[in-house]
Amino acid sequence: MSFGFSLVELLVVLLIIGLGFSMASINVGSTNSLELQSEAKLFANRLALISEEAVLSREQWGVDIYREAGDDGDQFGYRWLVLSDNKQWLPENEKKQPADFLLPSSVGLKLELEGRGEEMDVLFKQKIIEQHKEVAGNSHETAKAAAQYSAAGVVKPAIWMLSNGEMSGFSLTLFDRDNLESRVIIVGDELGRIKIAEDQTAESQALYE
Repeated sequence: MSFGFSLVELLVVLLIIGLGFSMASINVGSTNSLELQSEAKLFANRLALISEEAVLSREQWGVDIYREAGDDGDQFGYRWLVLSDNKQWLPENEKKQPADFLLPSSVGLKLELEGRGEEMDVLFKQKIIEQHKEVAGNSHETAKAAAQYSAAGVVKPAIWMLSNGEMSGFSLTLFDRDNLESRVIIVGDELGRIKIAEDQTAESQALYE
């Protein structure tokens, strides 16, 4: 009696294995897409809340979008900034709530501001050193302190949220670095309206990595 498999049985087994791999691939893609959707919704909701805070507190707020070097390559992130009384943008850390967010390493980012028509460079995260209103001593010490402050770098937000309800018009694209066709686009206009674009399968284009 023969216990071997027939050609038809082998083909059926191969077909089942192939379908299994296909389903696994679809699930991975769906997971990445859900991650992009989640990060996009979090950013949009947080930005809307900060825009309301700017109006209620009568302060000028901003978003600093940056990159950080990691073990698996650069990661993108964003943090809230507030314009201080001495006209310096400082990190928001007085309300004891998260104000600095790092995106997963699998998520890439592209930012365009309305009116510029080109992609903005996303710089590495800068340390912000507060410039005090009063600098003790003579003009030499004042110049020295100013030089140190200048060397530390002046951080300015990429997106502004003003106390009158206006905001910088922008288009922020989050995309899967392993699949450039998987993307979510967040759009904001000058009137402070924020929405997530419906078209997430647009034709592939050069994205900032």
